[in-house]
Amino acid sequence: MTLLKIGTTKISLILGITMLLVSCNAVKNVTQEQLLLTKNTIEVDGQKIEDFGVFSQLTQSPNTKIPLIGIPAGLHLYNFADQQPDSTFTTWLEKKPKREQRLTRLLSKKQLNELGNYYVGFNQWLKKSGDAPVIINENKTKKSLERIKQWYAKKGWFNVKVSYDVTKNKHKANRAEITYNVTLKDPYFVNNIEQKIASPIIDSILEATKNNTFIKKSTQYAATDFENERERINIQLRNSGLYNFDRDYINFEADTVNTANKVNITYIIPQRSIEVNDTTKTVPFKVYKVNDVKIITDYSFANQGRKFKDSVRYNGYTLFSYDKLKYNPKAITDAIAILPNNIYRDVDRNLTYNQLSDLKVFKYPNITYEGRPKRSHLIKPW
Repeated sequence: MTLLKIGTTKISLILGITMLLVSCNAVKNVTQEQLLLTKNTIEVDGQKIEDFGVFSQLTQSPNTKIPLIGIPAGLHLYNFADQQPDSTFTTWLEKKPKREQRLTRLLSKKQLNELGNYYVGFNQWLKKSGDAPVIINENKTKKSLERIKQWYAKKGWFNVKVSYDVTKNKHKANRAEITYNVTLKDPYFVNNIEQKIASPIIDSILEATKNNTFIKKSTQYAATDFENERERINIQLRNSGLYNFDRDYINFEADTVNTANKVNITYIIPQRSIEVNDTTKTVPFKVYKVNDVKIITDYSFANQGRKFKDSVRYNGYTLFSYDKLKYNPKAITDAIAILPNNIYRDVDRNLTYNQLSDLKVFKYPNITYEGRPKRSHLIKPW
């Protein structure tokens, strides 16, 4: 077969499939009371936008179409399926009085049942592989409006107004488009920034790093700035010896009452909360310092409870082994970023995990912390 004939065959096949899909009824499974969603449009202050971030807030999108051709192939595949294959097969069997008897003699009862199961299974596959028609749902449309409002509020537009219009297709029945209308008005900007920090230690650490803040005066309000700032503070404090600190302690209060499109921000970090005899009490945060670093070189579940047979002190570290120590102390301690007599830092812990793994000697390194008021690090590379 020549290349021309092969090319012509492929083109004919593509055209044939395309014509078959075009000829399909897209609203085959759409009732008279329903509308198939064919397009979403978002207009902000009267201008159409294509911002993926805003469109991702919509809870309903039209059935996906093949690029260039513009045909919702998944929808047509779904429509090929018999929506009630069980009853269809039963009705077909019973349509003629002796059809089931003849087929049973020809195929056997078991094979006839398998034929019915195949018919049902094939149609279920078509439905699963295809896309059910996206029907315009009022509740989902209203939810999309609320999500659009929240999306813009997170970017500083707190007084946004939203509405929607459903436009039916004049030429094709049971089809419609939705247009979402957004009016932004003026955004809000960060104004005064205050702090309510109960711990003097935390206050001094944040004061020393305030130039790194994500929240700055006169910038447009953005929720992502507060998430980034919360993460920045948490990382800073966890790497400054505050072993018991976590990001849940960090809160922000935003005041927009009678502020003329300005937001007054207050940092709020209380003292540490602990449980004592079923009651909650507050205690000051403390900077923890590493005391001893102990390394168990052959730790395993099976070894739990056994006494150590070997140990060595090297460069401030203590290495233990349940059997004869078979590792070079320098090779192991060089991989330990946690230093005795230094303050606790998350970054040292994470670096130690990575460096122990890089040795490709220990499968599952494990680091635990023991002792009060000082923190002793117990490293079990097993």
